[in-house]
Amino acid sequence: MPHIIAKFFPSGQRLTGRMGTPKKMADIMAWYKDSRKVVPAIPLDGQGDWRMHSATATLEKVEFELRTSIPQEKVMNLIDRTSL
Repeated sequence: MPHIIAKFFPSGQRLTGRMGTPKKMADIMAWYKDSRKVVPAIPLDGQGDWRMHSATATLEKVEFELRTSIPQEKVMNLIDRTSL
């Protein structure tokens, strides 16, 4: 099962969890939506001041970065797919 690590900056809070593989495995946003079901503290894109800054995917990981208008405030959401 893929492992989720959500890191919140500047607080340094780190939340983890395990999720199943999304039905639409090739859709990068399906990974983001399913990770929010496991770690609900991950902000929703467009919720308040939060915006998706970047989303990347490789064979080993899927990574999302959400930011606000405050430069120091961000969330890094990493999904480790090596355990698929």
